[in-house]
Amino acid sequence: MPIIDLFKRVLPKVGTSAADSDGPVNVQTILEDFSSSLHAPIPVADQTEADQIASAAPASAFPLFVFNQATVTLDVMSQQGAAWDMVGGRPHGLTATLYQTNLPNGVVKNLGIGSITRQTEGWALSSDNVRLTVPSTGLYLVQVNINVSGDSQTLGRVFTEFEVEGQKYRTGSAAEDQMNFVSVIPITAGSTIATYFYHSAGGTRSVQQGMLTVVQTLAPRWKRG
Repeated sequence: MPIIDLFKRVLPKVGTSAADSDGPVNVQTILEDFSSSLHAPIPVADQTEADQIASAAPASAFPLFVFNQATVTLDVMSQQGAAWDMVGGRPHGLTATLYQTNLPNGVVKNLGIGSITRQTEGWALSSDNVRLTVPSTGLYLVQVNINVSGDSQTLGRVFTEFEVEGQKYRTGSAAEDQMNFVSVIPITAGSTIATYFYHSAGGTRSVQQGMLTVVQTLAPRWKRG
């Protein structure tokens, strides 16, 4: 088994003869073998491994580049203790259908996710089809477009809202059966998004032809402290 150093470079074995299986004896051959094993960037399985390498690396190793296989991104740490910056990779996104029947009068009720029509890797849907787990920290555009059954003039007060990290984002209107709501929200990886609806029509309504779109617009380098 080859010996791997901190930066995942293969350390060549030193042998007694260039022809022997225990490794080369020639210094030039050893250096050539070593240089050909260099990784730029360093492949890591996830953020935890990247942090471990960065914490053990000497100051001379920075700027330190890694390829994060979990997020499929190229990340760099400019100096020891700095934040990771994503310098390569594609942002995340998802589109899904929304539905709900028997929406009661005067009650804020969740909209279910019927199906996910497009998605990047890493999204997760709760077992009750209500909450989406976000795969990566960033600034997200969240949009919902719904069509409510019934005469728009009878709906009274209506609104749609998102709930992210315990914070609610809401738009309201009067007597509208077609609603389009957009919000730009900073979201942390592992947080969930849920969509809710309210009306005061006096009876029950249902949401038809709903669509939820979530797009990571960028991954900002948030200031620390």
